[in-house]
Amino acid sequence: MESILLLEPSSTQKRQALAQILRDPQTAAEGDREEITKRLRSLRTAAVKARKDLLERLQSAAKEQTARRWFFAADAAGAAAIIRRICPDTGAVAVNKSAVVTAEVAPFLRAAGTKIVEPYYDGLAETEARFTQAWQLPEVPLAASRNAFQREDDLPARRRQSLREKGARNLAAVIGVNALAAQDGSAVLLQHRTNIRRMLTECRRIILVAGIDKIVPTPEDAVFQASCMAWFGTAALALDLGRKANKAPALDDYPFTIPPGGALEKITVILLDNGRSGIATGAYGALLQCIGCRACVASCPAGEYFGAPRPSPRELLLADLQNAAAPLAHCLQCECCRSACPLSLDLPGMILDRRHRRARSFPALSDRLLANAEIVERLGSRLAPLANLFLQNELVKKISEAAGGIDRRRTLPFFAAKPFADIYRDFRSRSGK
Repeated sequence: MESILLLEPSSTQKRQALAQILRDPQTAAEGDREEITKRLRSLRTAAVKARKDLLERLQSAAKEQTARRWFFAADAAGAAAIIRRICPDTGAVAVNKSAVVTAEVAPFLRAAGTKIVEPYYDGLAETEARFTQAWQLPEVPLAASRNAFQREDDLPARRRQSLREKGARNLAAVIGVNALAAQDGSAVLLQHRTNIRRMLTECRRIILVAGIDKIVPTPEDAVFQASCMAWFGTAALALDLGRKANKAPALDDYPFTIPPGGALEKITVILLDNGRSGIATGAYGALLQCIGCRACVASCPAGEYFGAPRPSPRELLLADLQNAAAPLAHCLQCECCRSACPLSLDLPGMILDRRHRRARSFPALSDRLLANAEIVERLGSRLAPLANLFLQNELVKKISEAAGGIDRRRTLPFFAAKPFADIYRDFRSRSGK
């Protein structure tokens, strides 16, 4: 079986859902939210707990399939190597916006000289996003989101038909999978624009990348998990609409150079670990329950300071645990992400614990300076004239910002050549007290 299911917005269903809310708000209330989140927690908890068994079941099911090639990659570098090996004559790959691709695999592809095409941004106006802060986002009722997506089951057939009639672009499509069924290998993909559909039908080669944490028991579970991503993550979409994060080429920059009928290759699936097995058994095992809906992103007041495109707290934590240092210090510990999470994951607690562990092992220079302010003050006082001169120098300010995290716009207080205790003693002696 080669089932690839696509969840995508349906304008008709969306209008009907909004009309129902306007007609009868009480009927359209989110009364079943608790039931949905309860089922989702049960599914994700069981999936992480049974991860080894699910992986073995999926690998057994893969052996019976002839329409796909299956690989297991221990890390992201290995996944990138598999992709390059499969595509020796393709100098570029098109990717979707899935973090498993953009944050984990794509950096290794870029380092090897592979061009990255991001069709998600094709057609978006080169303007700043209307919404940049969490509190600017409109509230999207769950009842509206639930009825705004439709499911398509015949993507492999559509791909074969398109390749026979139109041929293909000489590109490999590397697509992150939102859910994968251990029972039969069914893959569920979620798109909010038309990028994934175009990649599946127009690119020469298709490579699906799935983190092993995305494996669930049945196709029904996979559809439910991906649907929850769509339902709970709608509001965060507005934060991504605007100017391109980079000047990546567009899909249309690559013409149909493969003739009709000349690109019927097997679809490749890469199961990626990249530290997930170790994380599952450690202090941050609950992190793998995350479905990647990005509801937390829509609630984070510090999100714009974590980088662009805006990562989720889960993506930051996962990157840090995979030894790619992330700016966790920007987290305000406001717990908005925990409140927004449909699984109520303690992301702030995990971030705080990770910051604590990193500070004990690899304290930043700024942390050392602030933790030993008395020593810094003594040295500054002894070198007061010279130290004060340096503190006002623009070059020194830039170096301090880069090395110590002290904003160059901050005006720092001058060091006094004589400590305050000595000044006070002199004052008392002069006043006769």
